Amino acid sequence: MAGKPVTVQMVGKVFVEQYYSILHRNPELAHGFYYNSSVLSRPEEDGSMTPVTTIEGINNKILSLDSTSYSVEILSVDAQASYNEGVMVVVIGCLTGKDNGKRKFAQSFFLALLAKGYFVSNDIFKYVDEYKSNDVDSVPINNAYGSTPANSEPVMAGGVSVHVVANAFVKQYYTTLHKNPELVHRFYHNSSVLSRPEEDGSMTPVTTIQGINKILSGDSTSYRVEILSVDALHYYKKGAMVVVTGYLKGKDNRKRKFIQFFFLAPQDVGFFVLNDVFRYVDQYKSVDDFGLTNEDDGSTPAFTTELSNSYTGIRKWADHVWRVIFEKIQSLRTSP
Repeated sequence: MAGKPVTVQMVGKVFVEQYYSILHRNPELAHGFYYNSSVLSRPEEDGSMTPVTTIEGINNKILSLDSTSYSVEILSVDAQASYNEGVMVVVIGCLTGKDNGKRKFAQSFFLALLAKGYFVSNDIFKYVDEYKSNDVDSVPINNAYGSTPANSEPVMAGGVSVHVVANAFVKQYYTTLHKNPELVHRFYHNSSVLSRPEEDGSMTPVTTIQGINKILSGDSTSYRVEILSVDALHYYKKGAMVVVTGYLKGKDNRKRKFIQFFFLAPQDVGFFVLNDVFRYVDQYKSVDDFGLTNEDDGSTPAFTTELSNSYTGIRKWADHVWRVIFEKIQSLRTSP
């Protein structure tokens, strides 16, 4: 009997189960998902974003966040096929501390392809609490790489700063969307994937210029966008992951908060939107499959058991985390 086809949704689900289980039970092993070339970005107390790279830097940042002191509840997981056979995974969830205080978060990952499996190339984590809003004409880019001189900022193809690329894109995209929605499809290609929520919260991905134009050419002129934050990370100096939080404000002045994730892929001149995931940041029901907590009930997550039994030594386990994930995905192809 033919095996089950492996989809990006399967890859996303396996990754999310594995990642958050290890992060909140064995955070000292979570750096095994990354490479030295990876970039991880986390918020400081003032809301500014601090990215780190190298395995050592990522490990130190993860351990400093004391992830065992809270539980995680996953509200939604979206996955799209992306650049160079990678996968973009978008997670919305809640963190609950020991005092039962909750904070909603959004996290986006770019999973880059290896010979077997994937590794986390880019990782942006955002709390989706209140921010000071800004008009789209004065969009600020969170200084994702610190206050470094312009000539030492990470650059992309052509020597352009990722900040410049993201800033120009955000201003042009939202201005076009709300003033000339019939033209916004020009940011995309036929290979692009765009996901939008239905009324019940389910996501409908569409592709092709025709399909994307049908979704985006709606009545977006009836509301105004207020940008709350913009964060950007470069991908191997080629593409860019851009995360936008904001409000949609209707004519009745009612606001609805959103978060939007883009992957900008390079083309002969400039970039195009290869991936686009839009989510409202309210009214979620938790995903039953991801009831992950930090409670020690004496049990070990299923994926953790397989990993620890597959290799001798905890260090070897962390170093080969993705090989085991890949083998699990591969097994779906041969299962009845």
